[in-house]
Amino acid sequence: MSVNVACRDSPGFRVSFWIPRRSFSARGPTGDEVVQLYVHEVSPVGPRALKDLRGIQKLTLKPGESRLATFTLIPNRDFTHYDVEHKRYAVDAGTYEVQIGASSSDIRVKSNVAVEDR
Repeated sequence: MSVNVACRDSPGFRVSFWIPRRSFSARGPTGDEVVQLYVHEVSPVGPRALKDLRGIQKLTLKPGESRLATFTLIPNRDFTHYDVEHKRYAVDAGTYEVQIGASSSDIRVKSNVAVEDR
């Protein structure tokens, strides 16, 4: 599985990746894949959660089928943390790791994005 992260002309990042074909036989049943997207700040200024769940999709795949899954990350929504000193939500500039997997303990692909000062 590979991930493509692109910053469009909009204020967000579009994260796209292929969910590989299922390994069922040609006559086998369809199956569900749950895809979770996490964001991890690489060098946080203060204490942060190890990773934050920012998206989830459930895809039903037929045997042998692959599908493109897409998430849109908005910095002012998906890269925020609560700044205790200033008593507000904030976005720190820096490098963030986008993680995609079946669960928080089953991360299958990662990609870095740079978030600038806002």
